[in-house]
Amino acid sequence: MERILTKEEINELLSAISTGEIEADSTPALHEPDNSVTRLDLVRASLGADRWQNSNFDIISDAFARNYGISLANKLERYTTVTRESIFSIKFGDFLKNFNNNGAIGIIRLDPLLHGGLVIYEPDLAYRIVEIMLGCAPGMNPVVPDRPLTTIEINIIKHMMEDVCVELEKSFDSLEKLSISLLKIEHDPRVVNFVLPETDLMVIKLSIQIDSVTGNLYLAVPYLSFEPLREKLKNVNGHITITHKNGKSWASNIEKDIQMIEVEIAARLEELSLPIKEILDLQEGDIIDLDRAPDAPLLVVVENRPKYHALVGTHNGKKAMRITDKIKPGE
Repeated sequence: MERILTKEEINELLSAISTGEIEADSTPALHEPDNSVTRLDLVRASLGADRWQNSNFDIISDAFARNYGISLANKLERYTTVTRESIFSIKFGDFLKNFNNNGAIGIIRLDPLLHGGLVIYEPDLAYRIVEIMLGCAPGMNPVVPDRPLTTIEINIIKHMMEDVCVELEKSFDSLEKLSISLLKIEHDPRVVNFVLPETDLMVIKLSIQIDSVTGNLYLAVPYLSFEPLREKLKNVNGHITITHKNGKSWASNIEKDIQMIEVEIAARLEELSLPIKEILDLQEGDIIDLDRAPDAPLLVVVENRPKYHALVGTHNGKKAMRITDKIKPGE
């Protein structure tokens, strides 16, 4: 707490001011007015990237990466992995400056969302896919010519981008029913104008490895399109199913396919160890003593692994065996 001046101290202070011993500040210091103006972008402030930092787009994009990796491997019949590299925000005009005329830019519709989006194959990825679909042998290094894709090559890429639309639908299925379709493919970024240049995009960069070759795939969608889904995205819990083209989960497809795999099953009567000399001396009609009772159970092996015991007999006029018990692991 500050000390309060006494009456005598106040009189002494006033006397010092009147005699000039203490100078009084007659005019307060004036501050120069700040005429600078700060620009306020109402659209970016309300709908920009900062508002979407915790929107769980990483969960959606990772689900798409897994699904599309499976789809692409099945289509190309090659070792394929798809990995999310990053998710970032950029203006549409600045984004297209990063691409030349040698890649493939697919424009997609995202019904019922306000705007569509872009699927972009960089040249290394686009030409690698084209070479494989045209019969390129495994292990060959891709050739990336310095030219735009031809009409035939674009038609090949078109089928691959349609698979992107299918897998995107599946990735969003637990969040929102979207109808995603490919409208057209362009190779020149200057003719792609589905939104204004200053529109903010959410871009997902994916790295795709096919055999030993790696290329990049970009998914770009305006933030305005996802605004109706923003609250739903906050509630995504990460339990997004990895699906296959027929709509079933990948795990159920694996389980079904495993059950249809053919395996070799055999009933072993007995195993003997004989010297090579005795084996070479064997003649037609010779009898080999197995040292076992005629009604003793046989060992049943599946792919050379002991699995069951069985008795030999006949069924409907054919030789058969009846399983008596199952061999437990470790016996």
